[in-house]
Amino acid sequence: MKYNSKNNSGKRKRRTPETRWEKCLDAMQRFELVMLSYWKLWLMIAAVICVAFLLRGFRDSRVAQALENPVDLRVEQKKNIDVSPEEIRAVRNIGEFEFLRVETEELAELTETGVLRDKQIARIYSGTLRIGFNLSDVPDNWFEARGDTAVLNVPRLRLLDSNFIDETRTRPLYEKGTWRPEAYETLYKQARKKMIDRVLTPARFRSARQNATEKLSRIFLDLGFNNVIINYTY
Repeated sequence: MKYNSKNNSGKRKRRTPETRWEKCLDAMQRFELVMLSYWKLWLMIAAVICVAFLLRGFRDSRVAQALENPVDLRVEQKKNIDVSPEEIRAVRNIGEFEFLRVETEELAELTETGVLRDKQIARIYSGTLRIGFNLSDVPDNWFEARGDTAVLNVPRLRLLDSNFIDETRTRPLYEKGTWRPEAYETLYKQARKKMIDRVLTPARFRSARQNATEKLSRIFLDLGFNNVIINYTY
């Protein structure tokens, strides 16, 4: 028997409508199984979406409320500082304020010419010069509070003690001949003047004034003031 391979291989099997419908039903059943298998996941996604919409609506309502009723965030500074009269009196009762101290030595000498021989004397004097002022000298209105600013009217800086030479530390350098007490007084005045001229310079007073400003400012800043103005008036 002769086999016709051409005729048999060239024929294709046609799909009937029933076959296509069955495959469609099968796909739908597969999709349904997938949906049922992951129902928890779909439920979580739906819940997240709902929460997101709720949060967005809450945020929008808060923003609208803030725009309608703005909150004043300005910080109101305290204008007045509560300082008792006793605290101010305690500062004034300190009395003498020293802002600069300088220790120094000076040589003083005298020479007198005589008929027979000359006389000579020389001594070394030691002294401590202190620059400052005394708050006991100021009137009662030396302090004024202007809000958070303290205004101070204090004396001008000066030499606190005019007897600044310590005569117990005086050393004789040489002495020839006999001298009367007036000569020693002359040496003392000579050494004193030299010390004043060398120590009490404008530069030293500027340094003392800077120290005074820093010290007084620190005292009143510690009392709660934010600013300190110092007038050297008396």
